[in-house]
Amino acid sequence: MAPWSLRAVDHGQWQQHWQAAHSCTLTQSWEYGSAMAQRRLCRCDRLAILDQEGVVRGLMQCLRWSLPWLGGVVRINRGPVCCGSEWTLTEQDSFLLALRQLARQRRYRALFISLPWPDEPKLPVLLQKHGFVLRQNKAAWASHRLDLHQDEDFLRAQLAGKWRNLLRKSERQAVHVHGQSAALCWARFAAFYSQFAQEKQFVAVDPRLLGCLVRQYSPSWQCHLWTASPADNPAEWLAVLLSIHHGDSATYLIAANREEGRRLLCNYRLLWQAICHARNQGVRWFDLGGVNADTPEGIRHFKNGLNGTPYQWIGSVEFGVFRSFR
Repeated sequence: MAPWSLRAVDHGQWQQHWQAAHSCTLTQSWEYGSAMAQRRLCRCDRLAILDQEGVVRGLMQCLRWSLPWLGGVVRINRGPVCCGSEWTLTEQDSFLLALRQLARQRRYRALFISLPWPDEPKLPVLLQKHGFVLRQNKAAWASHRLDLHQDEDFLRAQLAGKWRNLLRKSERQAVHVHGQSAALCWARFAAFYSQFAQEKQFVAVDPRLLGCLVRQYSPSWQCHLWTASPADNPAEWLAVLLSIHHGDSATYLIAANREEGRRLLCNYRLLWQAICHARNQGVRWFDLGGVNADTPEGIRHFKNGLNGTPYQWIGSVEFGVFRSFR
């Protein structure tokens, strides 16, 4: 088996290779790592993955914490991302070997990785070969993805009939949809979202982490805040939605609405606006931000109505403290 290697890259090198990456995950973007470093007080290791010819075949971002009683603890969330062609099983084998060598060299004591690889029959055997163990208490990441290479009429036609009818109904309401600067409107958005989470009694995404995310910017990272307002009162918010463009993909991150916004079906208008805007900006994929067994029934039903392509990756795996790096 030919050796692969991992090499540290700076911001400019990362952005150059990120342009060639496909199916980019939100959590592997440079900006997500920077936001996590600000909020969660971790360090980010950004690495290019090189094959035996020295060609960059992927990128990987590691979040690292140094614990005095344990040492380096590393988390790789939905990574690595591929550059060029998808990896074969043999190439996945080469990557896992390079990752083990990196862990030994840098004395990582615990490594947790959520791999963006389909759960195929031979993959668990390969992971076991390299000492990675599936974490039984962690649900595998799954979601739906829309192919934005299709034209808008096609995307609308593939919607489930009921979803499409509700979208049409929402478009007939006296509601205006606006694009806002997420950074400039952040305090108001955070208050709106927190109130919605309190009313619905769910655990909200950390608003301070969200604040760090929306303040990031680069040509390959854009936060879009969409708001719905009554036609006769544009200053009032009935519903909000936050989507993020990151490389060739966009992700539906969070949404919130008031009772009047729900009655006027604003969530359909906002999500459709976010999808069409991403397509017009040249984004290839629109990810619906997670659809699995843990997703609440109402949210799962809403996302299912877009008839995106479902996917599921192998679950989170661990390697470390009680296992050797031989």
